[in-house]
Amino acid sequence: HVADNRRFVMGDAWNDGEAGTLSLNGNGEITYRRHGTNDAVPVPIKMRGDRFAGGCVDAFQAHVVAHLLEDEPLENSGRDYIRNLNIVDAIYASAASGEKIDISLYP
Repeated sequence: HVADNRRFVMGDAWNDGEAGTLSLNGNGEITYRRHGTNDAVPVPIKMRGDRFAGGCVDAFQAHVVAHLLEDEPLENSGRDYIRNLNIVDAIYASAASGEKIDISLYP
């Protein structure tokens, strides 16, 4: 994939939904394009570019340590994570079948 630093993001991604497409490029930039239009709108995100994979591992570990040591609230739960894994399963099922998959069926 095209990128200033290929270890920052592991590739490009296009995620098609019913209303439009989210795209991630090799520099970690995310855009949204509504179906039927040609203009992709940047999606603002806060990402550190000075560490591997945008510093996500460092940030996650700091977040968990703050939770454990200072009783800071966690941003998401195990249930949220399982939901993400179920959505990934739906993406693979969609790719295998060539059909749209209703992710609301994946709790």
